[in-house]
Amino acid sequence: MTMDHDTVTDRCDTLELEEVASRAPHDSGADESPETEGQGGAATHDGGLPHRERLPNRRRGYTQKARVGGQKIYLRTGNYADGRLGEIFIDMHKEGATFRSLMNNFAIAVSLGLQHGVPLEKFVDVFRGARFEPAGLVEGNERIEHATSILDYIFRELAISYLGRDDLATDQSEEAGLE
Repeated sequence: MTMDHDTVTDRCDTLELEEVASRAPHDSGADESPETEGQGGAATHDGGLPHRERLPNRRRGYTQKARVGGQKIYLRTGNYADGRLGEIFIDMHKEGATFRSLMNNFAIAVSLGLQHGVPLEKFVDVFRGARFEPAGLVEGNERIEHATSILDYIFRELAISYLGRDDLATDQSEEAGLE
């Protein structure tokens, strides 16, 4: 069964509604201040359930086509109106259906995290430097020459583009042991 971002997020919304409905009734508007409403981040309501900041129906972003260790990858992004990253899509070619599905579902999980206020910096800290195949030479991205994995490539690219982390744009071959 193939599920896209919209299907998964609709199911997550249903789970949120079921969780909220199972709690004791109270005035949910009292917990959420006007300053935090609609900003994602740490704003919570309904007993600790994080607020999900929805992306606009029409959004900007970019598509980056590259090859990592010979493996073609398309990284697509979706931005909030203020330019913050709100979702990612990872399209892989040539790998098996299982690997493509795992990467697609991983992108959905990251997107939901971003929409619930997990800072991009946290994802970068966790996944930058991850090591697994495919890895190696990066073609098609002038800012990143080598990557230790697809995840290393993706989160370094996002950090450079959205966080201004130009320190991650340098040749990482010595650090990665790819000399």
